[in-house]
Amino acid sequence: MSRALFSLILLGVVPGVVRADEPPEALLSAHTQVYLRWDGADAHRAVRDKSALGKTLREDAGTFLTNLVPQLLESFARTETTRLLKQGIGASRLISAQADAVRAPRLGALLARHGFLFAVEARPGLLPDVRATFILPEGGPDPGPFFSTLRLIAASNGLQVKTGQFAGRSVQYLAFTNEPPPPHNRGRKTNKRPVVTAAPGTPQVAWWVEGRHAVLAFGTASPEGLVERFQENGPRLIQNPLFQKVQAFKEFETGFRGFVDVAHLVEVAGSLGPVVRQSLDAWGVSGFRSAVLYMGFEGQFTRTRMELDVPPPRRGILQIFGGKPFSVADLPPLPPDAQQFMMFNLNPAAVLDAVHHSADKQPGGASIYQEAIKAVNEALDINVRTDVLGCLGNRAVVYLSPADGVLFGQVGLLEVKDERKLTAGLDRALKSLAIGGSVRVKKHAFRGVEMRQAYLKGATGFPFVPSVAVYKKWLVLGFSPQGVEGFILRARGELPSWKPEPQVEAALARLPKRYTLLSVSDPRPIIRQVLTLLPLIISLSSTFPGNQEPVLDVGTLPNAHLAVKHLFPNTMAWTDDGRRVRIDSYGSLDMPLGFTGLDSYGILLLSFLLRFGT
Repeated sequence: MSRALFSLILLGVVPGVVRADEPPEALLSAHTQVYLRWDGADAHRAVRDKSALGKTLREDAGTFLTNLVPQLLESFARTETTRLLKQGIGASRLISAQADAVRAPRLGALLARHGFLFAVEARPGLLPDVRATFILPEGGPDPGPFFSTLRLIAASNGLQVKTGQFAGRSVQYLAFTNEPPPPHNRGRKTNKRPVVTAAPGTPQVAWWVEGRHAVLAFGTASPEGLVERFQENGPRLIQNPLFQKVQAFKEFETGFRGFVDVAHLVEVAGSLGPVVRQSLDAWGVSGFRSAVLYMGFEGQFTRTRMELDVPPPRRGILQIFGGKPFSVADLPPLPPDAQQFMMFNLNPAAVLDAVHHSADKQPGGASIYQEAIKAVNEALDINVRTDVLGCLGNRAVVYLSPADGVLFGQVGLLEVKDERKLTAGLDRALKSLAIGGSVRVKKHAFRGVEMRQAYLKGATGFPFVPSVAVYKKWLVLGFSPQGVEGFILRARGELPSWKPEPQVEAALARLPKRYTLLSVSDPRPIIRQVLTLLPLIISLSSTFPGNQEPVLDVGTLPNAHLAVKHLFPNTMAWTDDGRRVRIDSYGSLDMPLGFTGLDSYGILLLSFLLRFGT
């Protein structure tokens, strides 16, 4: 038989064998709805080294992060083997666990070298068939660190790992399955292979080597079914239009990319029944087509681009997108020390109307909505829609300044259309709350501006005095009077306002000039705070029951000032052409949770632990 003929037979009869030697994307179906691929830390090193992040990683912070994963895995493995030893497990199992503990810490280096791929595919049905896949590209020759980590995690959660032969693969899987009991006649031999089954909807987890790649799969199929899905015929992911779009992106060098096929996920969800389909349509989710993501580097910047395909007509909650774009010149006077701020289009009345419209289309939704709105209106003695929300404009701003409060320093601004009507509505609402006995309202004049301060009754030790004022077409809300006063002083010109740093100016020059959302977020303060608090947290962790020594070595922590030496604020903008929302970010180190003031909540939690946890 010629080699060409043999290859044709191989392609037609056993496609799984050929796919196993192809890129990891060739292992996945073209119907994959979620795809995320990271190339690893070693890839794109040349372009990354030119960025602020690359410069940071070449110093002590990079050394700390490089050693962090092995350190954590070593601590985890040590703790787990000690626990098993105390349980008095058998010698063979203990030897296996100790071998896993030696191999697991090498997982970090393996991920840095090869990266990973994560994908999700859901198929419609009364109970949708869902499979999520984590692939370690080129991990097949050395899967030990990956598989050892999985076995240690399973052991730490009391889960039993079993081994089976499925589709010619040696597969390890967690014992979530309903395996048939052994035959009553143990001495009688049988050629029947035990069938691995699972109750409908039971999650299954399995891992094995597929060609050059190490694979972890979890879903609703049996372990055998999870493996056999890789052997199916049909078009592969590399033929998916969204995948091809992601691969064709060349605007900047990407190290992380992916997509979410929202339309097909909605289609699968709709297979659950007409009630679900009706709800998805009512909220407008059925109009959301897809999202694609690219992350990489461009000069000194870490770059992010996301595109949301939301074509018209936008219904339900999707109506919050869009609006009249604005520019930097439209920003209100912000604090010069603002760590984060965000300005965006928001019409609260339109959002409430969208919720009302969506609720009306769902079974029982109309009555639930009406009862809720009626309860709020009666409690506040106003019509929330007309007396408050209808008086507001189309823009909102949120910012965080340390000078406005050590904890909960966020201040919110809402554009005002009808100042007189809004003020009257707020007064009636606050008066009703005071009569109800929940708050005590105090009016206070500051620079000729009337402020309203709410003191919660019975909240002994509550450190916040929520305050509100209306000034120069903005409704100003803060957790403290000082935050509201700061805005008034800047609006009057008595205090300086925010000015962009050079890197932010450079980012704004690259971005479109008008946007529907603009955000600037500085990662440096939260990094400094975390590194300052980590020694205390590490030392406290060793005092908890079961911990004999700290998880991390305090001596390996980088100096907080050095760790942020090369960093600068991240700048993000949203633009909307009516069909597609584009999100662009130029930064040094993207920290999506930073804007929420997570550092403040972390400090509050630590204070609580120090006060009540010891």
